[in-house]
Amino acid sequence: MPIPRVENGRLPQNRYGNIEVGKLGPVPIGAVHISLTDFICSSSSSSSLSHDRQTSLSASSSSRRDRSMSREANTEGGRKKPIMTCLSEASLGRSLVTAAMNCGVEYKPAIVGFDLYDDRREDQTGGGGRRMMFGSHRTSSYSSSSFSSPYIRRGGAGGGGGGSGWIVKRDGIVVLQEDEERVREAWAIERQKREVVCMKRREKKEMKEREDSIRKWRVLCRAILFWREREEEEDQKKEKQRIERDHQAGFEDQHTAAHPDSSIEIV
Repeated sequence: MPIPRVENGRLPQNRYGNIEVGKLGPVPIGAVHISLTDFICSSSSSSSLSHDRQTSLSASSSSRRDRSMSREANTEGGRKKPIMTCLSEASLGRSLVTAAMNCGVEYKPAIVGFDLYDDRREDQTGGGGRRMMFGSHRTSSYSSSSFSSPYIRRGGAGGGGGGSGWIVKRDGIVVLQEDEERVREAWAIERQKREVVCMKRREKKEMKEREDSIRKWRVLCRAILFWREREEEEDQKKEKQRIERDHQAGFEDQHTAAHPDSSIEIV
């Protein structure tokens, strides 16, 4: 099967509007796969190369077909500071799509595998259905309103009675080779904006948790002081009652000693 190529500035796509890459197929000639998996790996590993700059336009066609080979070569060459981010995979995927849309470039979602979902197992166990992934060993499952993921049930179009189905696994987007640098720069700017919002949200959450903790400790301390005051009042009350009983008993003893005949009953 011939390798698809970019024609007239248009990316080749399947009937669902996606491009299958990785183990499912090669990247079209003249296009570049911007992978979220590689970015996440570079963010989590201190020895990974930052992917803000990729292979130049003079790279061979074979290296363009398999971007993973060029990334391994770049990793062996030099070491750069890894990109650290607090964003989730879903937020990274949405920021990448937003960057491509803001640049106004041609892009398509990259499909790297399929996930087999079993509804019948979910109904029996009451939990999540069994999932079996084919294709990439690690993929991003972010969702976007601009991408419609095909869900094909094995029971047919009617699909009565549930069953299992295939869910696509996305990993970034595919853009034209000449648009790669612009998209990556716009993606970096979009990530910075989202990271600022994420950090503010995290700080607000931590502040709220701290205030809640202080409030709970304050309530606990007040409760302890209240019960301590109650115990002291109870102890003082019991001590007062004991003193009154002792005083009453002493008065009766003195009265009996002063009038010994008063206790003799006359028959």
